[in-house]
Amino acid sequence: DDLADKRRKNVRNMFKKLSFLGIKIEILEKTTTIYEEDKRNLQQELEAQNQKLQQQFSDKRRLEARLQGMVTETTMKWEKECERRVAAKQLEMQNKLWVKDEKLKQLKAIVTEPKTEKPERPSRERDREKAAQRSVSPSPVPVTSSQVRF
Repeated sequence: DDLADKRRKNVRNMFKKLSFLGIKIEILEKTTTIYEEDKRNLQQELEAQNQKLQQQFSDKRRLEARLQGMVTETTMKWEKECERRVAAKQLEMQNKLWVKDEKLKQLKAIVTEPKTEKPERPSRERDREKAAQRSVSPSPVPVTSSQVRF
């Protein structure tokens, strides 16, 4: 009898343990399901972030290439503009130099031409005397058509 009671108690304890372990297994299964779902969500989020990051890198590379193209284009434009301005300035300076050379040649020709008798230029005193002697001219007389002959 004692042995049967002990065995019954033991069986009851085993059923309780089995029930407790079953509940524990259910909790663990639910927790595992939740964790697996969280893991899937995190993986999807990670993949979405990676795609977004790849898109940003791609956009950045495209933008850098575009900017580099614009910089190259602007640089070439300004180099051409500078070359044009330098060429214009060189031409201007060459023209000025040519003018100076021509003037110098003319001056050299004047200096080296044989000295011929040049009429003496009247002095300024004589010019002043002549200016003082001048009289005022009469006003012009209007010409009529009868005076004009063809």
